[in-house]
Amino acid sequence: MCIRDRPKTKWDEEFETEKSRCFIRFNNPASLTSDGSPEYSIEITSDNRLSLRDLRIRIAETLALAFDAFIMRKSGSFGQELRDLDQPLNELGIFNSCNVYIEFGRPSLPGDYKLHFHIATILTNLDSIESVSYTHLTLPTIYSV
Repeated sequence: MCIRDRPKTKWDEEFETEKSRCFIRFNNPASLTSDGSPEYSIEITSDNRLSLRDLRIRIAETLALAFDAFIMRKSGSFGQELRDLDQPLNELGIFNSCNVYIEFGRPSLPGDYKLHFHIATILTNLDSIESVSYTHLTLPTIYSV
């Protein structure tokens, strides 16, 4: 009898579960550190074979927020928005010790695009070195296709 042909034991199931277990850290969007950066102080244990929807439900319960009252981004505030709720966490690249950035707002749906409008002002200092300052004009506008 080949090892591959034998029935799965309780140990096999436990090893598979342990292999897929991941610790995910995220921030509380209501509290920032003194320098304005997020503190990834909340940690939950999840199975990376579960969907993003399952993770969103767990985070919403932990933070006592509505399911659609926050935006999730991978790794940090400038990370990719996580929005395909049916995709498994491992396909989104969320593995053990991953940070998920949480911010207040309406999450995008697949097919949505957010447009940000800014005014750029060229700044010149005494050394004739130019830099650019950006002024944010509006809240992001969401368009669906």
